Order: sequence, then C-alpha cells, then structure tokens
Amino acid sequence: MRDLSVTTSKRELRTELRRRLQALDGETVEAVAETLAERTLRLPELAEARRVLICFSFGVEPGTGPLARRLAERRCELFVPRVDPERPILTVHRHGCELERLPFGLEQPVAGTPEVDPSTLDLAILVGLGFDRRGYRLGHGRGHFDRFLATTRVPAVGYAYEAQIRDRLPVEEHDVAMAAVVTEERVYRPPGSPVTPPRSS
Repeated sequence: MRDLSVTTSKRELRTELRRRLQALDGETVEAVAETLAERTLRLPELAEARRVLICFSFGVEPGTGPLARRLAERRCELFVPRVDPERPILTVHRHGCELERLPFGLEQPVAGTPEVDPSTLDLAILVGLGFDRRGYRLGHGRGHFDRFLATTRVPAVGYAYEAQIRDRLPVEEHDVAMAAVVTEERVYRPPGSPVTPPRSS
C-alpha cells in the first residue's frame, strides 16, 4: 500500500517547485542551458556512452536542446522517450522521428513510431521538477520514469537548475537514485557511491 503521507508531501513539493521554476527569468534560463550542457559533457558517465536517451524539456524545465546538439556532434546515437497515458510503461524511440505536441506543451514521438530496446542504452539524461542531494528525482507524478529506471536499470543523470535541488525528497520503495545530478553550479552524487561507468553497448 502506498504511504499517503509521502504522496501528500510529494504533491506539496511539486506545487512549491513549479513556483520556483516559474520565478526564473528568461535570461537566466537561456544562459544556464549552455553551462548545464558543458558541465554534463564533462561527466565520466558520458566519456564512452554512445547510445543516450535524452528528455525533451518543456515549459520551465532546463532546456536540453544545447546538450542534444553537442552529443550529436560527438556522434552519439540519441533516443527520446514516449509516454502513453493508456500504458504504464515508457517507450524509447530514435531521435529525429516524427513528433506530436501534447496539450500541456511536451513534444514526443507519435504513436506507432518504431520502438528501441531500452536495454541497449548506455545512459539516460532526465529532467524533472526536483532532485535532492542524494540523487533522487521528483517528477510530475505519473510514474513512467520511475518504472522505467526500476525495470531497466539504465544509469541516469539528472539535469536541473540549482533552484530545483532539495536537501532531501520523500522517497518510496520504487524510487531509483540518479548516478549524478548536474546543475549550473555543481554535480551532486549519492553519498559514498562510486562514479557509475557507462554500460557496454
């Protein structure tokens, strides 16, 4: 049974973090995108990763466009996720496929786009509403990425503004910590954990 106190805490945190993100000004957001991309590219997890899942950002989330361009220049194969409200799982598709825009603004692959086996990925780069210093992520509450990480065990890197970092988020059994969380100011890693090497393709 799900802990209702955790569910309530997460709901309140989502409201708070959305306010924080909406308070960021456009100039800050634009400047941070390049800094985030540069800092992320220096991660050891990306040194040999060749097949990378990268989230499309939308609204006030950190822009992943600059990072995607830089990864493509490195000749990484890029993949993007698709969330289907009718299915509990997240599917993976090759970057560059036809996209559709959802009512709340997110772009994702259209239904019927060929799927890619997630076990072939070396790394996933995820946005979210918030992260904590231990590497845990708070998403929008649908659970697709939580299930994806729990079932595939693909190493993941969080991509965030410093304003999205909390000391400690409420965590449930199925939650999986990121190998690292990158902000414009620093890189956070789970305490005591070694650097996660990229998975072999």
